[in-house]
Amino acid sequence: MCIANYKQGNLSIEQFYAGFLNPWSEYTGIIYSKIPKESLKALYLVYAESQRDQFLMKLRPEFEAVRASLINQSPVSTLDECLGELLREERRLATQHELTQDTVTEMNVAYMTQGRGRQRR
Repeated sequence: MCIANYKQGNLSIEQFYAGFLNPWSEYTGIIYSKIPKESLKALYLVYAESQRDQFLMKLRPEFEAVRASLINQSPVSTLDECLGELLREERRLATQHELTQDTVTEMNVAYMTQGRGRQRR
């Protein structure tokens, strides 16, 4: 799979991260095989930043606020640090969604209960 075409889609952050590492490691093997050893350290720093940026830019829109925060941090976060932040945000969004769903369910039950009570009168 080509890294340029890989996107999060419906995957969780963890699934997306695991899938992202496969094409990225193929890319790494190609790059590192052609670089002289004395240049590897400089290349690694650029590579790590590029990997992080590629990962962040392929996330779904609901992660935009966290993505912007991570990209603009100084010093720049590592991909592992970004992953931790994104997993926390994913849990927060899931909890928020569950609370919203619970509220809607409670409102529907209350509405149905009220409606039935009025019909009996």
